[in-house]
Amino acid sequence: MSEFQSIETDLEKHSPIISSLLALGHNLLNEMEIRPRNIDSLTRSVQTLEQRWVLLKDLLRARKLEFDDIHVAWRSVDEALKRASKMITDHERFLTELKRTSEEGLQGIRNEYKSLENFKRTLEDDDKVIQQLAINYSDVLRNYPSADINGEMRNRMKELNNRWDALNATFQESLKNVGEKFF
Repeated sequence: MSEFQSIETDLEKHSPIISSLLALGHNLLNEMEIRPRNIDSLTRSVQTLEQRWVLLKDLLRARKLEFDDIHVAWRSVDEALKRASKMITDHERFLTELKRTSEEGLQGIRNEYKSLENFKRTLEDDDKVIQQLAINYSDVLRNYPSADINGEMRNRMKELNNRWDALNATFQESLKNVGEKFF
């Protein structure tokens, strides 16, 4: 973002200079004492300078719009990553608490088993959230290939997926252990 701000600042600083150059060129073209050969050269130079300036400003506007789109898309993925990370943390806490209830005898084991059965449905729904997040991340990269050059989002996605896999493994192990105790 600061890169575009500094480019915009440079453009703003150079705008008066370019305007002065263009005005000077037009004034020179209106002078009667210029040789015809120099008029053609000066006309081409002024037109080229003006075209390049307009193209540069248009290119910057287009890049800024693209950057804004990338920023909005990343912010959406970033917010989803934060929500998913919190969701996983909450689930990890739940499983930890659930293990303590199984230590309360047969009733605790029954409660844990029921809770795990309900939790299984929650995990299935949340798995769809994690999959959608991966799809959104891939869409951003497909639309903007240079969006994650430093790999920050990719690393966060990997970490989230590793935590998700560990959570599911812990859940499966807990379900198996409770099943062995209960049945």
